[in-house]
Amino acid sequence: MTVEAADPVTSTVSKVTLSPSSLTFEVGKSTAQIVTATVEGTNLADADKYVEWALAPNDCVELADSSNTSTKVQLKSSVTTAPATTQTVKLTATSKKDTTIKAECTITIKAAEAPTATITGVGTMKLGGIQNVTLTTTAVGTVTWKSTDENILTVTANSNGTNTATVTALKEGSAKIYAMIGSVKSNELTIAVEKPVTISVSGNNSTTSTSNTLVGMNSRLDLNVGLNVASGSTTAIKSVAWSLDSKNVVTLGNTTGNSVAVYANSVGTTTVTATVYLTNNQTATVTQPITVKSGANYSIGASVYVESSGYSLGDEDDKGKDSIIEQIDAKLGSSRYCKYVWFDTTSHTKGDLDAYKSGSGHPTNDRYDADDAADVVFTPDSSAKVGDVATFTLTVEDDKGTVYTFEVSFTLIEGTSAGDITYSAALGEDVYFDVSDFEDFYNDKYSSGYLEYVTFGSSSSNGTLYNEDGKTAGSSSYYVDPSKSSQKSLDGIYFSPKSSMKRSTTVKISFTARGTKRNDTGTGEVSGTVTIFYLNDSASDIVYNTTAGKVTLDPKDFNEAYKQATGSKTAPSNLTIEFQNVPSNGTLTYTGGSKDKDLTKSNVKSNRYTTKSSGTYRLAQLTYTGTRGKDTIDYIAYSGGTAQFSGKVVFNGTAAVPTDVVVTYGSTGGQAVRFSQNDFVSANSAMSKATKVRFVAPANGTLLMNGANASGVDIATTLLGTVTYQPKSGFNGQDKIIFAAYDASNNTVASGTVNITVIGNPTTGTTPGGTPGGVSDVSQFKDVSATAWYRDNLATLVRKGIITGKGEGKFDPLGTVTYGEALKMVLESCGYTAALGTGSNWAINYKNLAVSRGWISSDIDLNAAISRNATAELTAKVLGVSAVTSGSPFADEANGYAAALYYTSPQIFAGSPNPNGGKPLFKNSSPLLRQEVCAVICRVSDYHAQHTTNNMPDGI
Repeated sequence: MTVEAADPVTSTVSKVTLSPSSLTFEVGKSTAQIVTATVEGTNLADADKYVEWALAPNDCVELADSSNTSTKVQLKSSVTTAPATTQTVKLTATSKKDTTIKAECTITIKAAEAPTATITGVGTMKLGGIQNVTLTTTAVGTVTWKSTDENILTVTANSNGTNTATVTALKEGSAKIYAMIGSVKSNELTIAVEKPVTISVSGNNSTTSTSNTLVGMNSRLDLNVGLNVASGSTTAIKSVAWSLDSKNVVTLGNTTGNSVAVYANSVGTTTVTATVYLTNNQTATVTQPITVKSGANYSIGASVYVESSGYSLGDEDDKGKDSIIEQIDAKLGSSRYCKYVWFDTTSHTKGDLDAYKSGSGHPTNDRYDADDAADVVFTPDSSAKVGDVATFTLTVEDDKGTVYTFEVSFTLIEGTSAGDITYSAALGEDVYFDVSDFEDFYNDKYSSGYLEYVTFGSSSSNGTLYNEDGKTAGSSSYYVDPSKSSQKSLDGIYFSPKSSMKRSTTVKISFTARGTKRNDTGTGEVSGTVTIFYLNDSASDIVYNTTAGKVTLDPKDFNEAYKQATGSKTAPSNLTIEFQNVPSNGTLTYTGGSKDKDLTKSNVKSNRYTTKSSGTYRLAQLTYTGTRGKDTIDYIAYSGGTAQFSGKVVFNGTAAVPTDVVVTYGSTGGQAVRFSQNDFVSANSAMSKATKVRFVAPANGTLLMNGANASGVDIATTLLGTVTYQPKSGFNGQDKIIFAAYDASNNTVASGTVNITVIGNPTTGTTPGGTPGGVSDVSQFKDVSATAWYRDNLATLVRKGIITGKGEGKFDPLGTVTYGEALKMVLESCGYTAALGTGSNWAINYKNLAVSRGWISSDIDLNAAISRNATAELTAKVLGVSAVTSGSPFADEANGYAAALYYTSPQIFAGSPNPNGGKPLFKNSSPLLRQEVCAVICRVSDYHAQHTTNNMPDGI
């Protein structure tokens, strides 16, 4: 039997499939990945399903653990950074049975995506509130929560295993929170904590109850502060302080709880600030703008020079227009007139009215009749500029009892109130214009030109301007040299006041001058103002006699001149003086500026000088210096902007008194020095005129006359030979004794010093307590360490001979100060001295001196301890320092003398630090120790030296 062989079985490969067919690697992040090959076909044995693996290119990845059907693809270990651009690699699996059959896996290599972290939450919170915020992140690691300002916000992670946290609002403000996951930072979530308080308006009695606009002066609204904190918060309002950015627009009334009443004062806008103190020790502020409108029946105004020293409401304004009082009458109509005026507002940032501000309800005693209101003066503020407007509200009652509200505005314009051409005249007097005045005015601008003619503005309401024909001047041109019959002459122009003018009045008439610019060429033009001051009678001359060649003007003299000239019982507070010329034999100097300024012909009318006791440009700041005879200068006195009267000041100059006379003596071995009248006359011939001399007590010795104290008393010059100087024991150096000399009429004829040089003076004196001290240098004290805090002060007092110790080289720093010791130290530090007594009465002469001056009572015990208050009172009285009458800088002491010495410069009593904070302690109940008094006495000595150098006590 024949068996035929079977047909051979044919195996074929149809395709290769890779799983996955694509891979992505992120550098620094991805791990190895497995790719599996599946071979499909017909009649395939296992070996027919094998593949061959290949990579191209293979710069970044490699194969590992490859088999016939799978391989591991991984990034090479050398690849640590991503390629500049995304790279693509092909992994090819080729059938081993049929190499024409293959498959590819696309491999993409790129940079790893950055992890993300995002916080979500609410952007606003109330004080004391909390909220949960959520973190969403792809980053891996521990989460840490942060706040950019933990005073405002705190953030705490929740412990429930979620990426959430609790935010707590602690304080008004704004802060940010964020999370850190390892090195990965989330976004910053900004959270604003709202103001913990609010402000609201109520009770507006002029408009709606919630409007912040007040209409009409003295209208009212209320401001209320409320809480704005989270529900459940324990924070409450403790107190509220109210303030204004401008007190001119509104004023604050009474406060009730957390509310305040606000009253309209003048037209404008301001801001009220509430500073709120909370129970959590925090402070918050809220503001409320307030607008005030006039609500007036009528609005009137005046133009006032910005540099004006004052404008009276009864005067024409600085443009020659009707006065404020005339405008009021005009508004009321022809059948009515102004009878009374109340000033509802008197203060504005751009100027003030010198009137009483009317109270609520316009009481009778706050009203002005029309004549008195005409004298009220508006004065621009020193900070005001051209174009500024100051607005005030007036209440007016007419003659029939009808009441109106007026808004009065003062517009500030360029110029000064002096006028370009000025004349003064008595009431009712015609004033003729001088052609040369107009020529001088024109030539001030065109020095080489010629004035041809002048035209005048509208005539004043206080009178009429006439020409030489007796006709109203009108708007015609008036020529300096008329060349045609039709041209009218400037010569002959005059102003005639109304017969009804009964009070000082200022009249202003504008004009324009025209002519050539240079010789007979070009056309020039300049405008100006003629100002006429109608005055009351002139005052008597004010006469001054100079002392030492100088005299300072006294405002009281000008107030008296005003009362004499006007017949008034009082002088106005706004009285000012404008000098018309300067002295010819001496100098008038203003001393109120940063440096002294002499008045000259060019600047004498630049300023007016007030009778006030404070501020700048005061009469008391003017000093005349002259020694060559008589000087007379003219002045005009103004009340506000209105000239009231004229007068003269007469100065009688005399020669200056010598103030540097020096008489010299010497003392050797502690010997006394005897004075001589001839020595004083030889030092300066002016002493020959002296009939008496007064000396200030020497600092380092005793001045005696026949054994009695010779300091501070009048000594006849014929008795100078009985005066002796005894140096203190141990003092060596130069002692200076200040003196002044007087003639028989008590006029000062000379002053100077007696300079005494002391050498070889041994130390043999006694110290407080009567014990021989013997110390002339601080190093000799055995009980004073080199680092003692009081050592420098003690050294100064030893050097001056004020302290010489307790004897046996002891200072006794912790000993208490006795009355006798305090008297000696205080008096000697102020230039006084007395002969030492004996035993327990060693300080009796210091006591007698102090009792005679009224500094202490006679019943004090010299050997008793002196209190701090008694030391302060003694020191203040010797120095001439007045007690403080209210308030104290010390927490534990109200003594006025102690307080006064706290405020001196140098500060004599500074007090001790307060352990509880706040004001220092004076400690009157604690004894005053000798080491403590060193600092006090040094400061007393310094104060005396700074405030009494070359001054003569008791009239010297």
